[in-house]
Amino acid sequence: MKEILLINMATPNERANVFSYFAPPLGILSIAAFLELFGHPCDVIDYCHERLDLNLLVQKITKQQITIVGFCVYTLNVDEAMGLAKYLKKTIPNLVTIFGGPHASLDSAYCIRSRYVDYVLIGEGESAMLELVEAIGSGFSLIPLSYIDGLCMNQSRVYINNPARKLILDLDLLPIVKREGYYAEKYKNIINVSSSRGCPAKCIYCACSALAGSRYRVRNIENVVLELSYLKNRFEERINTIYFIDDTFTVFKQRVFDFLKLRSKYRLCYNWRCESRIDVIDKELIDSIQNGGCIAIHFGIESGSQEVLEKIRKRINLRSAMDIISYCFSKRLPVCCYFILGHYCDTIDSMNDTCNLIKELAERYDVDVSLYFNTPYPGTYQYQHRDELGIRLTSDSYSGFLVYVPLIETSEFTLDDQRRCYQKVAKYLNIHNFGMVGLLEEHTKTS
Repeated sequence: MKEILLINMATPNERANVFSYFAPPLGILSIAAFLELFGHPCDVIDYCHERLDLNLLVQKITKQQITIVGFCVYTLNVDEAMGLAKYLKKTIPNLVTIFGGPHASLDSAYCIRSRYVDYVLIGEGESAMLELVEAIGSGFSLIPLSYIDGLCMNQSRVYINNPARKLILDLDLLPIVKREGYYAEKYKNIINVSSSRGCPAKCIYCACSALAGSRYRVRNIENVVLELSYLKNRFEERINTIYFIDDTFTVFKQRVFDFLKLRSKYRLCYNWRCESRIDVIDKELIDSIQNGGCIAIHFGIESGSQEVLEKIRKRINLRSAMDIISYCFSKRLPVCCYFILGHYCDTIDSMNDTCNLIKELAERYDVDVSLYFNTPYPGTYQYQHRDELGIRLTSDSYSGFLVYVPLIETSEFTLDDQRRCYQKVAKYLNIHNFGMVGLLEEHTKTS
């Protein structure tokens, strides 16, 4: 019997099943693979695709003799997850509930305030979850709770926050994620692969470095190719594209070249796509990946104003960005660019600059553009400093933290101002649907 159930909670976008077809929950599947490596069988439910009603969920937990339920929670669904934990604890009183994931890591105090959430794990969950499961299984005689770094708990209404857990430096020590049972028709024919963790950038609107660290940690490229070989042998007829969900796949140029050589050597003839940054790619690399099966590359540009980019610490140059995008177009390498309206330092004029740039990219370079509204998620610099930045949140509910609905106002713009700017370029957005593939990964990293 399986003693542990891990639930990937769904955001509103995912429940609509518009953006989530490509993205099995790699984080929670990695934890499951790690636990099973040490003899703790797990079951996984991805609520994006398998939303059991409460009675069926309780029956499943009871029938499989599950004693621990872990939830991967995001800002948008943290309240829903707390409600589900409450129902399960009231129905099955001895059940242990554990929260992890982006929101749990960035706002643990909010999660642990519920008496129906027993533990919260902050940061990378593999080793922390294993230690907690071992502690629970031994009646806390083997591993005292105070020894588990990254653990938060509420004991006698006293909030206890253990020291932060160190990041996993050698990602090759983690087992390859098990995909059986999580693909078939659920996720169609695009498979996501994570080959690194961490982001050295300090963009004020993003919590990636807070979640995964500011050091860019990579898997050995041979280890990545081993996973691709496994995918080929196991799911060959179901796959036509690999999507590398790394924050910046092209950070280390030679590593990309090594990947292309191994891809050819082992005849891993999948098409693939990746995220990158304008400042860590050049024309030589573009030539190589375009000839090596890359069918789309994603860049976060975020604004059409150089002044705004400097203030949000994006640290890219628009002229250089246009040069790279122009070169990709000349090489017939499709590009997707992400933009945001409503940065704290935006004005009507700067948002119009963004709209003008979007129009130019779409018309001149056939770029697939995705445009979102600035949403200050917990853990980001702009959320922590929102008062001094002049940001006013128009919703006090986390369920209102939607990237496709404006949330903030400043002295320079209103919600309606942002909507009007959006409508100016609506016809240029998501023309090729490349950006749709990146939406979930790009925005649930910080949600």
